[in-house]
Amino acid sequence: MCPRAANLPAVEVISEFIISETKHQLIYTDNAIYEIAFRLNFNDSPHFVKYFKRFTNYPPKTFRIKQG
Repeated sequence: MCPRAANLPAVEVISEFIISETKHQLIYTDNAIYEIAFRLNFNDSPHFVKYFKRFTNYPPKTFRIKQG
């Protein structure tokens, strides 16, 4: 999605993609949190967990449990 078409700043479009992809991987794969973080180009898992929680109010592990 193009930021102009979405009428959003690029950073928001990228954040939405990262959160959407993370949710997909948490629900449909058994990948470890650190593997998902690595695949989404996060250098360390703690930063990834904070990032995800900022947008969803849940850490990835809790989100996965609630969806399961």
